Amino acid sequence: MNCKEVNKNLIFSIEGELQPQKEMELLEHLMDCHDCNVLFMNLKETMATIAQEKATLPNPFLFTRIQEKISNLEEPRKIFHLKLDFIKILQPVTLSFLLLMGVIFGISLGNSFQYQTLGQSMVYQSDEFYLNDLQQETIESFLLTEE
Repeated sequence: MNCKEVNKNLIFSIEGELQPQKEMELLEHLMDCHDCNVLFMNLKETMATIAQEKATLPNPFLFTRIQEKISNLEEPRKIFHLKLDFIKILQPVTLSFLLLMGVIFGISLGNSFQYQTLGQSMVYQSDEFYLNDLQQETIESFLLTEE
């Protein structure tokens, strides 16, 4: 038997499903080939560990421990739920406050700008007086009173 055939038949040998003649050929190859022997030992160890894990009986108190942990988890959720309710109320209040502050700031800014433009409009009117020094009619009044 070569290494490739041995690798295919190792699992069957461990589970005891291999024919006796092939089993003998496999064991002879394992005595001669170090790599296949190491692979066989590792596979045998792994299968033994899996079998041991399957055979482990569950703890009889497992259900009560899980139930206790679930009941303990419900209490912090109530506190966390109250925090979420507080945040849900706090967000609109904060938004309303910021909106009100923005409106007040905008009104005060608009009022200060209005006083500045009032002073500038007086300057423009005085300039218009000097430009209309000849007391000529403006073109708008001429067009509006046209008969």
